[in-house]
Amino acid sequence: MVPLLLLALFLQKTDYQAEGLKALEAQKYEDAARNFAKAVEEFPDDYGVRFHLALSLSLLNKDTEAIPVYKKVLELQPGLYQAELNLGILLLRQKDAAQALVHLTAAVEKKPKEFRPNYYLAEARLAAGDFAKAEEAYRAADPKSAAVMSGLARSLAKQGKLAEAAPLFRQAAETDAAYRDQLLELASLYEAAKQFGEAIAIYEKFPENPVVREHLGNLLLQTGRAADAIPSLEQAVEKSPTAANRYALAAAYIRSNHPEKAEPQLQAALQLEPKNLELRLTYGRILRDQGKVDHKKYLAAAQEFLRAVQTAPESLESWRELAGMLVLSENYQQAINALDRIKQLGEETAGQVQKVFSRPSFRVYTSSDLLGVELGGALKNVIAIAAGTSDGLGFGDNSKAALVTRAIVEIRRLGVACGAQPETFTGLSGLGDLMVTCFSKHSRNRGFGERVGRGEKPDDIAASMLAVAEGYPTARSAYQLARKHGITTPVIDEVYAMLCQGKNVAQAVRDLMSRGLKPE
Repeated sequence: MVPLLLLALFLQKTDYQAEGLKALEAQKYEDAARNFAKAVEEFPDDYGVRFHLALSLSLLNKDTEAIPVYKKVLELQPGLYQAELNLGILLLRQKDAAQALVHLTAAVEKKPKEFRPNYYLAEARLAAGDFAKAEEAYRAADPKSAAVMSGLARSLAKQGKLAEAAPLFRQAAETDAAYRDQLLELASLYEAAKQFGEAIAIYEKFPENPVVREHLGNLLLQTGRAADAIPSLEQAVEKSPTAANRYALAAAYIRSNHPEKAEPQLQAALQLEPKNLELRLTYGRILRDQGKVDHKKYLAAAQEFLRAVQTAPESLESWRELAGMLVLSENYQQAINALDRIKQLGEETAGQVQKVFSRPSFRVYTSSDLLGVELGGALKNVIAIAAGTSDGLGFGDNSKAALVTRAIVEIRRLGVACGAQPETFTGLSGLGDLMVTCFSKHSRNRGFGERVGRGEKPDDIAASMLAVAEGYPTARSAYQLARKHGITTPVIDEVYAMLCQGKNVAQAVRDLMSRGLKPE
Protein backbone atom coordinates (compact mmCIF):
# COMPACT_ATOMS: atom_id res chain seq x y z
CA MET A 1 0.00 0.00 0.00
CA VAL A 2 1.42 3.39 -1.01
CA PRO A 3 1.37 5.99 1.78
CA LEU A 4 -0.79 8.84 0.62
CA LEU A 5 0.99 11.96 1.71
CA LEU A 6 -0.28 15.45 2.15
CA LEU A 7 -3.84 14.63 1.12
CA ALA A 8 -5.04 17.32 3.49
CA LEU A 9 -3.04 19.87 1.50
CA PHE A 10 -5.47 19.80 -1.40
CA LEU A 11 -7.05 23.18 -1.66
CA GLN A 12 -9.96 21.74 -3.62
CA LYS A 13 -11.11 18.24 -4.50
CA THR A 14 -12.21 17.22 -7.97
CA ASP A 15 -13.14 13.96 -9.65
CA TYR A 16 -9.65 13.78 -11.20
CA GLN A 17 -8.04 14.10 -7.79
CA ALA A 18 -10.31 11.48 -6.27
CA GLU A 19 -9.65 9.08 -9.13
CA GLY A 20 -5.94 9.72 -8.80
CA LEU A 21 -5.96 8.86 -5.10
CA LYS A 22 -7.89 5.65 -5.74
CA ALA A 23 -5.42 4.66 -8.43
CA LEU A 24 -2.44 5.35 -6.14
CA GLU A 25 -4.00 3.23 -3.42
CA ALA A 26 -4.56 0.41 -5.94
CA GLN A 27 -0.96 0.82 -7.17
CA LYS A 28 -2.21 1.72 -10.67
CA TYR A 29 0.40 4.40 -11.16
CA GLU A 30 -0.25 5.10 -14.84
CA ASP A 31 -3.90 5.88 -14.07
CA ALA A 32 -2.86 7.95 -11.07
CA ALA A 33 -0.39 10.02 -13.10
CA ARG A 34 -2.96 10.62 -15.85
CA ASN A 35 -5.63 11.81 -13.41
CA PHE A 36 -3.26 14.04 -11.42
CA ALA A 37 -1.97 15.60 -14.66
CA LYS A 38 -5.53 16.58 -15.55
CA ALA A 39 -6.06 17.90 -12.02
CA VAL A 40 -2.94 20.08 -12.41
CA GLU A 41 -4.50 21.60 -15.52
CA GLU A 42 -7.54 22.54 -13.41
CA PHE A 43 -5.56 23.73 -10.36
CA PRO A 44 -2.03 24.75 -11.51
CA ASP A 45 -1.24 26.47 -8.19
CA ASP A 46 -2.26 23.56 -5.99
CA TYR A 47 1.08 22.18 -4.76
CA GLY A 48 -0.69 19.13 -3.25
CA VAL A 49 -1.94 18.07 -6.69
CA ARG A 50 1.51 18.58 -8.20
CA PHE A 51 3.13 16.64 -5.36
CA HIS A 52 0.94 13.60 -6.05
CA LEU A 53 1.64 13.87 -9.78
CA ALA A 54 5.38 13.85 -9.04
CA LEU A 55 4.93 10.91 -6.67
CA SER A 56 3.03 8.92 -9.31
CA LEU A 57 5.70 9.61 -11.93
CA SER A 58 8.51 8.57 -9.58
CA LEU A 59 6.69 5.32 -8.79
CA LEU A 60 6.67 4.69 -12.55
CA ASN A 61 10.46 5.28 -12.54
CA LYS A 62 9.94 8.35 -14.70
CA ASP A 63 12.43 10.33 -12.65
CA THR A 64 13.27 12.86 -15.35
CA GLU A 65 9.58 13.79 -15.58
CA ALA A 66 9.03 13.80 -11.82
CA ILE A 67 12.01 16.04 -10.98
CA PRO A 68 10.71 19.28 -12.59
CA VAL A 69 7.29 18.67 -11.01
CA TYR A 70 8.84 18.43 -7.54
CA LYS A 71 10.80 21.61 -8.24
CA LYS A 72 7.54 23.39 -9.10
CA VAL A 73 6.04 22.08 -5.84
CA LEU A 74 8.92 23.73 -3.95
CA GLU A 75 8.36 26.98 -5.83
CA LEU A 76 4.75 26.94 -4.71
CA GLN A 77 5.56 25.74 -1.18
CA PRO A 78 9.25 26.38 -0.31
CA GLY A 79 10.84 24.05 2.25
CA LEU A 80 8.13 21.38 2.06
CA TYR A 81 9.83 18.45 3.83
CA GLN A 82 8.48 15.51 1.79
CA ALA A 83 9.13 17.32 -1.50
CA GLU A 84 12.70 18.16 -0.47
CA LEU A 85 13.31 14.55 0.54
CA ASN A 86 11.72 12.95 -2.54
CA LEU A 87 13.42 15.36 -4.94
CA GLY A 88 16.79 14.73 -3.27
CA ILE A 89 16.33 10.96 -3.63
CA LEU A 90 15.42 11.27 -7.33
CA LEU A 91 18.41 13.53 -8.05
CA LEU A 92 20.64 11.02 -6.29
CA ARG A 93 19.22 8.24 -8.46
CA GLN A 94 20.06 10.39 -11.49
CA LYS A 95 23.70 10.70 -10.30
CA ASP A 96 23.32 14.42 -9.58
CA ALA A 97 24.84 14.27 -6.10
CA ALA A 98 25.55 18.00 -5.88
CA GLN A 99 21.91 19.02 -6.36
CA ALA A 100 20.71 16.09 -4.26
CA LEU A 101 22.78 17.39 -1.35
CA VAL A 102 20.95 20.75 -1.43
CA HIS A 103 17.52 19.19 -1.01
CA LEU A 104 18.52 16.38 1.35
CA THR A 105 20.31 18.84 3.64
CA ALA A 106 17.11 20.88 3.75
CA ALA A 107 15.13 17.74 4.62
CA VAL A 108 17.52 16.87 7.47
CA GLU A 109 17.21 20.40 8.83
CA LYS A 110 13.46 19.92 8.95
CA LYS A 111 13.64 16.51 10.66
CA PRO A 112 17.15 15.93 12.00
CA LYS A 113 16.30 12.71 13.82
CA GLU A 114 14.45 10.98 11.01
CA PHE A 115 16.13 7.94 9.44
CA ARG A 116 15.38 8.51 5.75
CA PRO A 117 16.73 12.05 5.30
CA ASN A 118 19.91 11.20 7.22
CA TYR A 119 20.42 7.97 5.29
CA TYR A 120 19.95 9.56 1.86
CA LEU A 121 22.04 12.58 2.82
CA ALA A 122 24.82 10.14 3.73
CA GLU A 123 24.39 8.38 0.36
CA ALA A 124 24.61 11.72 -1.46
CA ARG A 125 27.75 12.71 0.43
CA LEU A 126 29.29 9.34 -0.40
CA ALA A 127 28.43 9.80 -4.08
CA ALA A 128 29.88 13.33 -3.98
CA GLY A 129 33.14 12.01 -2.56
CA ASP A 130 32.82 13.67 0.86
CA PHE A 131 33.52 10.45 2.74
CA ALA A 132 34.09 11.93 6.20
CA LYS A 133 30.76 13.78 6.17
CA ALA A 134 29.09 10.68 4.73
CA GLU A 135 30.36 8.71 7.72
CA GLU A 136 28.95 11.39 10.03
CA ALA A 137 25.52 11.22 8.36
CA TYR A 138 25.40 7.41 8.43
CA ARG A 139 26.17 7.44 12.13
CA ALA A 140 23.24 9.84 12.63
CA ALA A 141 20.91 7.32 10.99
CA ASP A 142 19.74 4.00 12.48
CA PRO A 143 22.92 2.03 13.30
CA LYS A 144 21.00 -1.26 13.33
CA SER A 145 19.92 -0.94 9.70
CA ALA A 146 21.77 -3.17 7.24
CA ALA A 147 21.62 -0.34 4.69
CA VAL A 148 23.32 2.02 7.14
CA MET A 149 25.93 -0.58 8.09
CA SER A 150 26.71 -1.08 4.42
CA GLY A 151 26.89 2.63 3.69
CA LEU A 152 29.01 3.33 6.76
CA ALA A 153 31.34 0.50 5.75
CA ARG A 154 31.74 1.99 2.28
CA SER A 155 32.42 5.47 3.64
CA LEU A 156 35.06 4.10 6.01
CA ALA A 157 36.66 2.05 3.25
CA LYS A 158 36.89 5.12 1.04
CA GLN A 159 38.82 6.81 3.84
CA GLY A 160 41.23 3.90 3.98
CA LYS A 161 39.78 2.56 7.23
CA LEU A 162 39.47 -1.00 5.98
CA ALA A 163 39.89 -2.55 9.45
CA GLU A 164 36.83 -0.61 10.69
CA ALA A 165 34.85 -1.19 7.49
CA ALA A 166 35.29 -4.97 7.25
CA PRO A 167 33.18 -6.01 10.28
CA LEU A 168 30.40 -3.65 9.16
CA PHE A 169 30.28 -5.25 5.70
CA ARG A 170 30.01 -8.66 7.35
CA GLN A 171 27.42 -7.50 9.88
CA ALA A 172 25.25 -6.00 7.13
CA ALA A 173 25.35 -9.31 5.22
CA GLU A 174 24.38 -11.24 8.37
CA THR A 175 21.57 -8.80 9.19
CA ASP A 176 20.01 -8.80 5.73
CA ALA A 177 20.74 -11.41 3.03
CA ALA A 178 20.14 -8.74 0.40
CA TYR A 179 23.52 -7.27 1.36
CA ARG A 180 25.45 -10.55 1.04
CA ASP A 181 26.80 -9.59 -2.37
CA GLN A 182 28.42 -6.54 -0.82
CA LEU A 183 30.93 -8.93 0.69
CA LEU A 184 32.33 -9.06 -2.84
CA GLU A 185 32.99 -5.34 -2.57
CA LEU A 186 34.88 -6.05 0.64
CA ALA A 187 36.85 -8.75 -1.16
CA SER A 188 37.82 -6.32 -3.90
CA LEU A 189 38.95 -3.84 -1.24
CA TYR A 190 41.12 -6.54 0.31
CA GLU A 191 42.58 -7.22 -3.12
CA ALA A 192 43.40 -3.55 -3.61
CA ALA A 193 45.11 -3.58 -0.21
CA LYS A 194 47.03 -6.74 -1.27
CA GLN A 195 45.40 -8.72 1.52
CA PHE A 196 44.84 -11.61 -0.84
CA GLY A 197 44.17 -14.25 1.80
CA GLU A 198 41.18 -12.27 3.14
CA ALA A 199 39.86 -11.69 -0.39
CA ILE A 200 40.18 -15.36 -1.33
CA ALA A 201 38.36 -16.43 1.85
CA ILE A 202 35.36 -14.27 0.84
CA TYR A 203 35.32 -15.38 -2.80
CA GLU A 204 35.27 -19.00 -1.67
CA LYS A 205 31.88 -18.32 -0.02
CA PHE A 206 30.29 -17.82 -3.47
CA PRO A 207 30.69 -21.24 -5.15
CA GLU A 208 27.41 -20.78 -6.99
CA ASN A 209 28.57 -17.63 -8.80
CA PRO A 210 30.50 -18.53 -11.99
CA VAL A 211 31.92 -15.03 -12.39
CA VAL A 212 33.28 -15.10 -8.85
CA ARG A 213 34.68 -18.60 -9.36
CA GLU A 214 36.50 -17.43 -12.47
CA HIS A 215 37.93 -14.44 -10.62
CA LEU A 216 38.90 -16.63 -7.65
CA GLY A 217 40.78 -19.00 -9.92
CA ASN A 218 42.73 -16.19 -11.53
CA LEU A 219 43.52 -14.64 -8.14
CA LEU A 220 44.78 -17.95 -6.77
CA LEU A 221 46.92 -18.32 -9.89
CA GLN A 222 48.33 -14.80 -9.55
CA THR A 223 49.22 -15.36 -5.89
CA GLY A 224 51.19 -18.54 -6.54
CA ARG A 225 48.50 -21.07 -5.58
CA ALA A 226 48.21 -22.74 -8.96
CA ALA A 227 47.09 -26.14 -7.64
CA ASP A 228 44.31 -24.49 -5.59
CA ALA A 229 43.25 -22.49 -8.65
CA ILE A 230 42.61 -25.54 -10.81
CA PRO A 231 39.11 -26.52 -9.48
CA SER A 232 37.80 -22.96 -9.85
CA LEU A 233 39.29 -22.55 -13.32
CA GLU A 234 37.99 -25.95 -14.43
CA GLN A 235 34.52 -24.83 -13.34
CA ALA A 236 35.02 -21.53 -15.19
CA VAL A 237 35.95 -23.39 -18.39
CA GLU A 238 32.93 -25.68 -17.99
CA LYS A 239 30.58 -22.70 -17.60
CA SER A 240 32.33 -20.41 -20.09
CA PRO A 241 34.94 -22.09 -22.33
CA THR A 242 36.50 -18.85 -23.54
CA ALA A 243 40.09 -18.61 -24.74
CA ALA A 244 40.95 -16.53 -21.66
CA ASN A 245 39.55 -19.13 -19.25
CA ARG A 246 41.27 -21.97 -21.08
CA TYR A 247 44.55 -20.07 -21.04
CA ALA A 248 44.27 -19.41 -17.30
CA LEU A 249 43.54 -23.11 -16.67
CA ALA A 250 46.49 -24.09 -18.86
CA ALA A 251 48.75 -21.76 -16.87
CA ALA A 252 47.56 -23.38 -13.63
CA TYR A 253 48.31 -26.84 -15.02
CA ILE A 254 51.77 -25.75 -16.17
CA ARG A 255 52.67 -24.23 -12.81
CA SER A 256 51.39 -27.36 -11.06
CA ASN A 257 53.73 -29.50 -13.21
CA HIS A 258 50.96 -30.93 -15.39
CA PRO A 259 51.91 -29.60 -18.85
CA GLU A 260 50.24 -32.61 -20.48
CA LYS A 261 46.88 -31.29 -19.22
CA ALA A 262 47.70 -27.77 -20.38
CA GLU A 263 48.34 -28.78 -23.98
CA PRO A 264 44.70 -29.59 -24.95
CA GLN A 265 43.49 -26.40 -23.25
CA LEU A 266 45.94 -24.31 -25.27
CA GLN A 267 45.01 -26.12 -28.47
CA ALA A 268 41.32 -25.39 -27.85
CA ALA A 269 42.09 -21.77 -26.97
CA LEU A 270 44.08 -21.35 -30.18
CA GLN A 271 41.11 -22.68 -32.13
CA LEU A 272 39.12 -19.78 -30.69
CA GLU A 273 41.87 -17.16 -30.99
CA PRO A 274 44.46 -18.32 -33.55
CA LYS A 275 46.16 -14.91 -33.59
CA ASN A 276 46.62 -14.69 -29.82
CA LEU A 277 50.39 -14.28 -29.51
CA GLU A 278 50.65 -15.16 -25.82
CA LEU A 279 48.72 -18.39 -26.36
CA ARG A 280 50.90 -19.32 -29.30
CA LEU A 281 54.15 -18.68 -27.42
CA THR A 282 52.99 -20.62 -24.35
CA TYR A 283 52.00 -23.61 -26.48
CA GLY A 284 55.35 -23.47 -28.26
CA ARG A 285 57.20 -23.46 -24.94
CA ILE A 286 55.33 -26.56 -23.77
CA LEU A 287 56.34 -28.36 -26.95
CA ARG A 288 59.91 -27.13 -26.50
CA ASP A 289 60.09 -28.55 -22.98
CA GLN A 290 58.67 -31.85 -24.21
CA GLY A 291 61.52 -31.95 -26.72
CA LYS A 292 63.92 -32.82 -23.91
CA VAL A 293 62.32 -36.28 -23.94
CA ASP A 294 61.09 -36.47 -27.53
CA HIS A 295 63.31 -34.49 -29.91
CA LYS A 296 60.59 -34.53 -32.56
CA LYS A 297 58.75 -32.00 -30.39
CA TYR A 298 61.50 -29.48 -31.16
CA LEU A 299 60.33 -29.29 -34.74
CA ALA A 300 56.69 -28.90 -33.63
CA ALA A 301 57.75 -26.12 -31.25
CA ALA A 302 59.66 -24.40 -34.05
CA GLN A 303 56.47 -24.49 -36.15
CA GLU A 304 54.51 -22.83 -33.35
CA PHE A 305 57.12 -20.10 -32.94
CA LEU A 306 57.12 -19.64 -36.72
CA ARG A 307 53.34 -19.08 -36.54
CA ALA A 308 54.00 -16.61 -33.72
CA VAL A 309 56.33 -14.51 -35.87
CA GLN A 310 53.82 -14.70 -38.71
CA THR A 311 51.15 -13.40 -36.33
CA ALA A 312 53.39 -10.62 -34.98
CA PRO A 313 56.34 -9.99 -37.35
CA GLU A 314 57.69 -7.21 -35.12
CA SER A 315 57.68 -9.28 -31.93
CA LEU A 316 61.25 -9.66 -30.65
CA GLU A 317 60.11 -12.27 -28.14
CA SER A 318 58.69 -14.46 -30.92
CA TRP A 319 61.84 -14.20 -33.01
CA ARG A 320 64.04 -14.99 -30.01
CA GLU A 321 62.01 -18.11 -29.22
CA LEU A 322 62.12 -19.15 -32.87
CA ALA A 323 65.89 -18.66 -33.10
CA GLY A 324 66.51 -20.70 -29.96
CA MET A 325 64.20 -23.45 -31.15
CA LEU A 326 65.92 -23.60 -34.53
CA VAL A 327 69.25 -24.08 -32.76
CA LEU A 328 67.83 -26.92 -30.64
CA SER A 329 66.36 -28.57 -33.75
CA GLU A 330 69.75 -28.14 -35.49
CA ASN A 331 68.45 -25.83 -38.24
CA TYR A 332 71.47 -23.58 -37.89
CA GLN A 333 71.17 -21.55 -41.08
CA GLN A 334 67.55 -20.72 -40.30
CA ALA A 335 68.62 -19.80 -36.76
CA ILE A 336 71.18 -17.37 -38.19
CA ASN A 337 68.46 -15.87 -40.41
CA ALA A 338 66.25 -15.43 -37.34
CA LEU A 339 69.10 -13.71 -35.49
CA ASP A 340 69.58 -11.39 -38.47
CA ARG A 341 65.87 -10.51 -38.28
CA ILE A 342 66.21 -9.76 -34.57
CA LYS A 343 69.10 -7.45 -35.37
CA GLN A 344 66.97 -5.70 -38.01
CA LEU A 345 64.32 -5.10 -35.35
CA GLY A 346 66.86 -3.10 -33.39
CA GLU A 347 68.21 -5.41 -30.72
CA GLU A 348 72.00 -5.62 -30.38
CA THR A 349 73.55 -8.90 -31.54
CA ALA A 350 75.11 -9.83 -28.18
CA GLY A 351 71.82 -9.23 -26.39
CA GLN A 352 69.79 -11.28 -28.85
CA VAL A 353 72.17 -14.25 -28.64
CA GLN A 354 72.14 -13.99 -24.85
CA LYS A 355 68.34 -14.23 -24.78
CA VAL A 356 68.25 -17.07 -27.30
CA PHE A 357 70.65 -19.31 -25.39
CA SER A 358 69.82 -18.41 -21.77
CA ARG A 359 67.92 -21.15 -19.95
CA PRO A 360 67.23 -21.97 -16.27
CA SER A 361 70.32 -24.22 -16.25
CA PHE A 362 72.51 -22.09 -18.53
CA ARG A 363 73.26 -18.44 -17.76
CA VAL A 364 74.79 -16.31 -20.51
CA TYR A 365 76.68 -13.02 -20.06
CA THR A 366 77.62 -10.49 -22.73
CA SER A 367 80.82 -8.54 -23.27
CA SER A 368 81.60 -5.58 -25.49
CA ASP A 369 85.31 -6.53 -25.55
CA LEU A 370 85.36 -8.79 -28.60
CA LEU A 371 89.17 -8.75 -28.88
CA GLY A 372 89.65 -9.64 -25.22
CA VAL A 373 87.18 -12.53 -25.43
CA GLU A 374 88.89 -13.89 -28.56
CA LEU A 375 92.40 -13.62 -27.09
CA GLY A 376 91.34 -15.18 -23.78
CA GLY A 377 89.74 -18.09 -25.61
CA ALA A 378 92.84 -18.68 -27.76
CA LEU A 379 95.67 -18.13 -25.29
CA LYS A 380 94.17 -20.28 -22.52
CA ASN A 381 94.72 -23.34 -24.76
CA VAL A 382 98.48 -22.66 -24.83
CA ILE A 383 98.53 -22.35 -21.03
CA ALA A 384 96.48 -25.56 -20.72
CA ILE A 385 99.24 -27.45 -22.56
CA ALA A 386 101.72 -26.08 -20.01
CA ALA A 387 99.42 -27.20 -17.17
CA GLY A 388 99.11 -30.66 -18.73
CA THR A 389 102.90 -30.87 -19.05
CA SER A 390 103.12 -30.19 -15.31
CA ASP A 391 100.75 -33.13 -14.73
CA GLY A 392 102.79 -35.35 -17.06
CA LEU A 393 105.96 -34.56 -15.16
CA GLY A 394 104.27 -35.57 -11.92
CA PHE A 395 104.16 -32.15 -10.31
CA GLY A 396 101.45 -31.51 -7.72
CA ASP A 397 98.45 -29.18 -7.57
CA ASN A 398 100.39 -26.36 -5.93
CA SER A 399 102.92 -26.30 -8.78
CA LYS A 400 100.18 -26.23 -11.40
CA ALA A 401 98.26 -23.53 -9.53
CA ALA A 402 101.37 -21.34 -9.40
CA LEU A 403 102.00 -21.92 -13.11
CA VAL A 404 98.43 -21.01 -14.10
CA THR A 405 98.39 -17.96 -11.83
CA ARG A 406 101.53 -16.54 -13.41
CA ALA A 407 100.18 -17.39 -16.85
CA ILE A 408 97.09 -15.24 -16.19
CA VAL A 409 99.42 -12.27 -15.72
CA GLU A 410 101.06 -12.70 -19.11
CA ILE A 411 97.77 -13.37 -20.93
CA ARG A 412 96.38 -10.12 -19.54
CA ARG A 413 99.61 -8.24 -20.30
CA LEU A 414 99.59 -9.44 -23.92
CA GLY A 415 95.86 -8.81 -24.31
CA VAL A 416 96.08 -5.22 -23.04
CA ALA A 417 99.02 -4.58 -25.40
CA CYS A 418 96.79 -5.71 -28.27
CA GLY A 419 94.02 -3.28 -27.21
CA ALA A 420 91.77 -5.52 -25.04
CA GLN A 421 90.26 -4.50 -21.68
CA PRO A 422 92.19 -5.85 -18.64
CA GLU A 423 89.03 -6.84 -16.73
CA THR A 424 88.03 -9.22 -19.52
CA PHE A 425 90.82 -11.60 -18.51
CA THR A 426 89.50 -11.96 -14.96
CA GLY A 427 86.00 -12.75 -16.23
CA LEU A 428 84.33 -15.89 -17.57
CA SER A 429 85.98 -15.77 -20.99
CA GLY A 430 89.40 -15.24 -19.38
CA LEU A 431 89.99 -16.70 -15.95
CA GLY A 432 86.87 -18.89 -16.03
CA ASP A 433 87.72 -20.53 -19.34
CA LEU A 434 91.39 -20.86 -18.31
CA MET A 435 90.55 -22.67 -15.07
CA VAL A 436 88.34 -25.33 -16.60
CA THR A 437 90.73 -25.92 -19.52
CA CYS A 438 93.78 -26.28 -17.26
CA PHE A 439 92.21 -28.47 -14.58
CA SER A 440 89.54 -30.58 -16.30
CA LYS A 441 90.33 -34.21 -17.06
CA HIS A 442 88.22 -33.78 -20.20
CA SER A 443 90.34 -30.92 -21.58
CA ARG A 444 91.93 -31.80 -24.93
CA ASN A 445 94.75 -29.27 -24.53
CA ARG A 446 95.58 -30.31 -20.95
CA GLY A 447 95.62 -33.94 -22.09
CA PHE A 448 97.90 -33.01 -25.00
CA GLY A 449 100.31 -31.34 -22.58
CA GLU A 450 100.23 -34.29 -20.19
CA ARG A 451 101.43 -36.57 -22.99
CA VAL A 452 104.16 -34.05 -23.85
CA GLY A 453 105.27 -34.17 -20.20
CA ARG A 454 105.52 -37.96 -20.44
CA GLY A 455 107.90 -37.69 -23.38
CA GLU A 456 105.71 -38.10 -26.47
CA LYS A 457 106.41 -35.97 -29.54
CA PRO A 458 103.86 -33.23 -30.34
CA ASP A 459 103.29 -34.33 -33.94
CA ASP A 460 102.68 -37.93 -32.89
CA ILE A 461 100.21 -36.82 -30.23
CA ALA A 462 98.31 -34.60 -32.70
CA ALA A 463 98.15 -37.42 -35.26
CA SER A 464 96.71 -39.85 -32.72
CA MET A 465 93.96 -37.55 -31.45
CA LEU A 466 90.42 -37.68 -32.83
CA ALA A 467 89.81 -34.12 -31.58
CA VAL A 468 91.86 -30.96 -32.10
CA ALA A 469 94.19 -29.52 -29.46
CA GLU A 470 94.03 -25.88 -30.56
CA GLY A 471 96.89 -24.85 -28.28
CA TYR A 472 99.45 -26.66 -30.45
CA PRO A 473 99.22 -24.38 -33.52
CA THR A 474 98.24 -21.39 -31.35
CA ALA A 475 101.56 -21.56 -29.44
CA ARG A 476 103.43 -20.28 -32.49
CA SER A 477 100.94 -17.45 -33.11
CA ALA A 478 101.00 -16.43 -29.43
CA TYR A 479 104.80 -16.36 -29.37
CA GLN A 480 104.95 -14.22 -32.52
CA LEU A 481 102.24 -11.86 -31.21
CA ALA A 482 104.19 -11.33 -27.99
CA ARG A 483 107.39 -10.55 -29.95
CA LYS A 484 105.48 -8.13 -32.15
CA HIS A 485 104.30 -6.14 -29.13
CA GLY A 486 107.49 -6.58 -27.09
CA ILE A 487 105.71 -8.35 -24.22
CA THR A 488 107.47 -10.75 -21.85
CA THR A 489 105.59 -14.10 -21.83
CA PRO A 490 107.77 -16.74 -20.13
CA VAL A 491 105.19 -19.56 -20.02
CA ILE A 492 104.05 -19.05 -23.61
CA ASP A 493 107.69 -18.87 -24.73
CA GLU A 494 108.62 -22.21 -23.16
CA VAL A 495 105.49 -23.93 -24.56
CA TYR A 496 106.42 -22.62 -27.98
CA ALA A 497 109.99 -23.86 -27.57
CA MET A 498 108.83 -27.36 -26.55
CA LEU A 499 106.22 -27.74 -29.28
CA CYS A 500 107.77 -25.89 -32.20
CA GLN A 501 111.54 -26.01 -31.61
CA GLY A 502 111.90 -29.45 -30.04
CA LYS A 503 113.19 -28.19 -26.71
CA ASN A 504 113.60 -30.79 -23.98
CA VAL A 505 110.74 -30.59 -21.49
CA ALA A 506 112.97 -30.82 -18.42
CA GLN A 507 115.20 -28.07 -19.80
CA ALA A 508 112.16 -25.88 -20.42
CA VAL A 509 111.12 -26.30 -16.79
CA ARG A 510 114.65 -25.47 -15.56
CA ASP A 511 114.79 -22.34 -17.75
CA LEU A 512 111.39 -21.21 -16.54
CA MET A 513 112.32 -21.67 -12.89
CA SER A 514 115.82 -20.10 -13.18
CA ARG A 515 114.58 -16.72 -14.38
CA GLY A 516 115.69 -13.71 -12.36
CA LEU A 517 113.91 -13.25 -9.04
CA LYS A 518 111.60 -10.23 -8.58
CA PRO A 519 108.48 -9.08 -6.67
CA GLU A 520 105.15 -10.36 -7.91
